[in-house]
Amino acid sequence: MKKYAIGIDFGTLSARAVLARLDNGEVVSAASYDYPHGVMDLQLPCGKKLTRGWSLQHPKDYLEALEYTVPNVLQEAGAEAADVAALGIDFTCSTNMPTLADGTPLCFLPEFEEEPNAYVKLWKHHAEDQAAQVQKVARDMQVSWLKNTGNRISSEWPVPKLLQIKEEAPAAFEKTAYYLEAGEWLVWLLTGTLSRSANAASIKNFYEVGKGYAPAEFYAAVDPALDGALEQQFKGDTLPLSQCAGYLTDEMAKKLGLEAGIPIAPFMVDAQAGFLSAGLWEDGEMITVLGTSACHLLLGKENKDVMDIAGKAPDGLYEGLVTYEGNQPMGENLAWFIEHACPAYCYEEAREKNISVHQLMNEKAAALEPGANGLIVLDWLNGNRCILGDSQLSGMILGLTLQTKPEAIYRAMMEGSVYTMRSIVDNFESQGLKVDRIVAVGGMARKSPMLMQIVADVLGREVHVSAVKEAMALGAAIVAAAAGGVYPSLQEASRHMGQPLEKTYYPGENKEKYEKLYQEFWQLHNYFGRGGNEVMHRLAKGK
Repeated sequence: MKKYAIGIDFGTLSARAVLARLDNGEVVSAASYDYPHGVMDLQLPCGKKLTRGWSLQHPKDYLEALEYTVPNVLQEAGAEAADVAALGIDFTCSTNMPTLADGTPLCFLPEFEEEPNAYVKLWKHHAEDQAAQVQKVARDMQVSWLKNTGNRISSEWPVPKLLQIKEEAPAAFEKTAYYLEAGEWLVWLLTGTLSRSANAASIKNFYEVGKGYAPAEFYAAVDPALDGALEQQFKGDTLPLSQCAGYLTDEMAKKLGLEAGIPIAPFMVDAQAGFLSAGLWEDGEMITVLGTSACHLLLGKENKDVMDIAGKAPDGLYEGLVTYEGNQPMGENLAWFIEHACPAYCYEEAREKNISVHQLMNEKAAALEPGANGLIVLDWLNGNRCILGDSQLSGMILGLTLQTKPEAIYRAMMEGSVYTMRSIVDNFESQGLKVDRIVAVGGMARKSPMLMQIVADVLGREVHVSAVKEAMALGAAIVAAAAGGVYPSLQEASRHMGQPLEKTYYPGENKEKYEKLYQEFWQLHNYFGRGGNEVMHRLAKGK
């Protein structure tokens, strides 16, 4: 009898796989693989320099991650290939790539090694000018899908990124047979069958469950070169998560050490996997994923038109429920500070204590008061994804003095991220959505009690933390169990395999202090983000 499902979480910097029991979701083994190329935002492997807004990856890293993590979770658990019932993956989204008709990524071709548009465009890559063009056409044509995005098109979504290839690299565009989510590409490699994920398309790519994609006329109106895009670059059946995408090929089975023919699930958006691993499927339940980026996803029974969100997906995850999404940068901001702005003496102290610099900063920052040294941060180092939806905004640290210590900046950056989270939650509620319960997952939720206490204080409500270390990978395994027929639905799979809560944080004595600081943040947010002062836009354009 089959015992396990495998789930693989493809994140921003690494991939993590788990082997999970089908009966209760217990993770019996895990393996991770750091991408050798990482995030390419400064230059390509050949040394060609990149400009502002570029965030690329190399698909070779994903293949290596697959071939490393899957055999390792089997070996660590002492499991046999015959024990595995199904495999599923989640992926950062929207992370897109151009391929040939046989699935070969364009960046694998020698003639495109120096072309940035031939590589994977990560979720945080910005095609700003193209998004504005797509948005104008969508509004002029009153495309119905716009009601799912708050009447706004993100520069991080597939169509703007594909249009950027056409405008900046015509030769690469001519070679592009398919434009895929990276997760769709991997499912294609695993099964030999090209398909699309309704879970991703419904929140990122003009798709509505039960209605299909935006009309063909829309793509042609965006640019004549996109006429026929649905039959060409976006070809493939669009599948719900509960439907099997295909079966593992002989070739990939040999590489991964698995049995050929096991079911493979459609790929899912990484953040949404947290619902499954935490056992959430009720109206008013929200999952907040705190990692490199932060995603805040809310389940609702009512299909409301909500402004200033990252998107909504009716039936995109669970049938009968709408998934509302807000998102923002988080861990990547702290990583920037550690890597580029933290003084050498902090590194020396961390080495002496045999801890990481992040751990050192957490220890020192935990001893400080809210708003330490009078600092407030706008966490827009990679633009504001929600609620302003403006990638041309930039970060700001207000209140620096000659007495400011690095740990004070570190704490203020955490606080700034939580203020943005508060603005997203408030935006949900101000438009009639209820937020009854918040469960946090992800590395930062489990590693930083200070951060979680700040979240509870700033939001003024209880915040729960899931016990699952690899929440997204477990979610992918749960989807695999449903798509593979082990359970009749995603909810049933989650009911059996979802994991309990580990800890609850309650608003404390700092709640009132943070309320005052949040109001100061909100004034800055509106002044720099809503037209009070356009200095950030002028600076971004070099004016």
